[in-house]
Amino acid sequence: LAKDVGAIVVSLDNYFLLDPPYKKYEENGKNWELPENIDWVTCKEHILLLKEGKKAMLRKINWDTLTFSESEIGSTYSLIVVEGFLLLHDEELRNLLDLSVYVHVPDSVGLQRRMEREQTEENKKWYEEDTFPEYASRRALFEGLADLVIDGEKELIENYEIVKSKIQEIQ
Repeated sequence: LAKDVGAIVVSLDNYFLLDPPYKKYEENGKNWELPENIDWVTCKEHILLLKEGKKAMLRKINWDTLTFSESEIGSTYSLIVVEGFLLLHDEELRNLLDLSVYVHVPDSVGLQRRMEREQTEENKKWYEEDTFPEYASRRALFEGLADLVIDGEKELIENYEIVKSKIQEIQ
């Protein structure tokens, strides 16, 4: 979708605090499911720079080393797609968005899709015990804050067309 509409993708995962200040879970990484452990300030600064047509140093996380690299992104993009399940948590960030989309996916479907990507019992346990309860506690709130809620169980092309149509409406 981003490629089709000429957008750059900014992933909220790249703004996790690697040494999170709020520790609800003992194991490394699990606390990234919490909004308190996202660098909202830097994320908003980068998005604002891009919206103003300026260059920004966007982060990319290396999952193997848990380090960030940065690359300078210019103003050659007409749109910015920001993605991440906690995206709608921050009001200032929501106000920077022209369109917010929430993809509703039941936990069973989400787990099936994650296991297709990350096929380990350790990841399955993490998702069932930590990730999905964090999602569930925020799902209704985020769906209520989104401009558009789409059914993540529908065919990908159908949802693609719905979102693309909404983007074209606001351009």
